[in-house]
Amino acid sequence: MLGKFTVQIARAIDRYDIAHEFFLKHIEVLKKHNVKGITSIKPQWKYMPNVYVIAVYDNISDEMIGGMRLEVSSRSNLLPFESALSSEFSNVHSFVEHYRDNGGVCEFSGLWVNSTHNKQGIPEFMTKLGISLSRTLCIKYAFAFANNYSRPITERLGFISETVGGESVFLYPDERYPTQLMMKDCLTEELEYVSIDHQLKVRKAL
Repeated sequence: MLGKFTVQIARAIDRYDIAHEFFLKHIEVLKKHNVKGITSIKPQWKYMPNVYVIAVYDNISDEMIGGMRLEVSSRSNLLPFESALSSEFSNVHSFVEHYRDNGGVCEFSGLWVNSTHNKQGIPEFMTKLGISLSRTLCIKYAFAFANNYSRPITERLGFISETVGGESVFLYPDERYPTQLMMKDCLTEELEYVSIDHQLKVRKAL
């Protein structure tokens, strides 16, 4: 994997150049798939100190070909899934607060891959890096919205389905995408599938 690609991991406010390129590339991918209504696409995250960016570059073209964000929950900043569900599920804030007060909580959001690099394992690779980053930041719980494509990846990596307001499936960002809210305990579960190289790469980038 790392022979073909280079990874950059940084706080969005520390590397605006990476964050802005990520933002533009993500919009391009969403437009190609006619996807609208994603709460995390709003550009404000580029200026938030609790947002980290994982960006993957092709070593031949030097082009950014994939990315994912890790957003850390705080009382002043809602997680993307929290914003997406708040109009329909008023208890989502207390749901997040419970996890935030019992070890910390983050969300893996905005995952995208350029269509030229599909089927190369990049989404799973970035998710593994996100788990390592969560551990490095001492954040216990990681959440992710997972559709029919990404759910098998999260399940392989030990995520389990959570319910909000008694619901476990959400049509997000629209009715074409039955989506589940997946959660992983990043601190106490075994992480044999996250290599030491991944963890070292995260530490060097922070």
